[in-house]
Amino acid sequence: MPVLGSGGRFTGGAGAPHRGAWPEILADLDSLAETLIEQEGKRFLVRSAPRPAASLALRAAGVALPPTVRPLADN
Repeated sequence: MPVLGSGGRFTGGAGAPHRGAWPEILADLDSLAETLIEQEGKRFLVRSAPRPAASLALRAAGVALPPTVRPLADN
């Protein structure tokens, strides 16, 4: 499992090919976005793909992102 090492960088566990510094991780997390799309009376929530540092940090924390496209129930 990747852990936070000195200098605020993730150090790799088995099979961890990337390292990310906190500013890069925060910028990548900040870049995540969701957009509401309505078409023919149906509503969908679409999220952006995570950039590499955010993906690594989320994986290390055991957090799963929701599906890229989610249909919303009618209110």
